[in-house]
Amino acid sequence: MLSFISSIIVNHSVAAFYEEMLHVKAATNVYEMNFYNEYEKVKKVLHAEGELAINNVEINFNSDGEVRQFNYETSYYRDGRDMNAWISLHNGNYQISTHVMDEELEMVNRENFISSPSIYFKALDLHGLKNMVPKGDSYYVSFTNSDAIHLDKNSSLWNIERSGITEKTAVAVTAEDNSETEEETEFEAYHISINTMNAMGAGAYQSDQVRYFIISPELFN
Repeated sequence: MLSFISSIIVNHSVAAFYEEMLHVKAATNVYEMNFYNEYEKVKKVLHAEGELAINNVEINFNSDGEVRQFNYETSYYRDGRDMNAWISLHNGNYQISTHVMDEELEMVNRENFISSPSIYFKALDLHGLKNMVPKGDSYYVSFTNSDAIHLDKNSSLWNIERSGITEKTAVAVTAEDNSETEEETEFEAYHISINTMNAMGAGAYQSDQVRYFIISPELFN
């Protein structure tokens, strides 16, 4: 009985130490933001060991670059413990809620996470998010590590390379679709999607087009 009570006290003490609500000053305009530096701010305050693994990235902003929503979930290690945190930008600050991860949550959380988010954030910084969006009223950015990109008449495919951002022609896309190589699968596994939306009135928006940006392997290091 004494051992059981002691275990409860220890577990409660661990949760009290590691589970907290943190606030970190954040940039609020994506056209002026250094995404990698913002990511490093969060990582530093979490005392994370190594890179964060992130999930459910949501970046929504208007035509002036002002952030409407910037959220993501992360799992990471701290002092050898599996941790989970939810990050949300609100009133000029990142609100960060941390939790000690249990085994069930760990299995669910690690199914679709991105283990190298710095690649994505640096890709956004390389030429600037402003140079990646067409004319529109609102934009929604997400990250994907899947090798499947489904193109239709309202979507287009682009490359992010050190030399610049270029659109892939329909001929090039068709040629690559007809060749199954390991390099191409890895190449397409890291991409950023930007959904452009136009105002319809009364606070409603309609999706106009989607741009998929493949991150060149030269940017992986």
